[in-house]
Amino acid sequence: MSEEYLVGYGRAGDFGRVAPTPPASYRRGDRVVVEGPHGLELGVVLCTVQPGHGRFLARTAVGRLLRRSTALDEAHAQHLQLTAQKLFEQACRLVGEQSLPWQVLDVEISLDGHQARVHLLADLGHDTRRFANELSASAGLQVTLLNLATPGNTAGCDRPDCSHDTGGCSTCHSDSGCSTCGKSIRPDQLADLLRFPPTTTDRPVRTRLL
Repeated sequence: MSEEYLVGYGRAGDFGRVAPTPPASYRRGDRVVVEGPHGLELGVVLCTVQPGHGRFLARTAVGRLLRRSTALDEAHAQHLQLTAQKLFEQACRLVGEQSLPWQVLDVEISLDGHQARVHLLADLGHDTRRFANELSASAGLQVTLLNLATPGNTAGCDRPDCSHDTGGCSTCHSDSGCSTCGKSIRPDQLADLLRFPPTTTDRPVRTRLL
């Protein structure tokens, strides 16, 4: 009853360790409500955390698994998609008004409606914090920008089979790659790998991250 679980959540395929609060037992595939660094989110139980997972998840903060999701939770999450769409369009509009060399990809809103994550490709020469502050003030939400073009370090992650010299790594944010996570993306390849919405459309379209 005190086991930790791996739970998948978010539109970008994130997953993390969570501990049931209060203690309870869950099964693979259960739809649940978790509390993590981005607030409340709907997730899916993947498996229990096993001893062998320790070397991969040692640095992962442990969130809280609050309960199984209800029909009300699911309906509320669907309603928040409307808010996410409005915020996405607002972000795209700001990018255009400021003539920024950026591509806004998608937006996620936490289940409690207090936080938002904006996924984008941004030129590293521009200040993303100022943009996030402007968007937060106009939307009335705490907005975090997740720049998928950020190369980070090139040392690779701590996984024994991290081939950081052969491809891109979205886990360790290596410039050159990791065969473990399978997301072989380099900043100079992102524009080719992702299908952007046509620039001629009147209403921007969110990009599927998975």
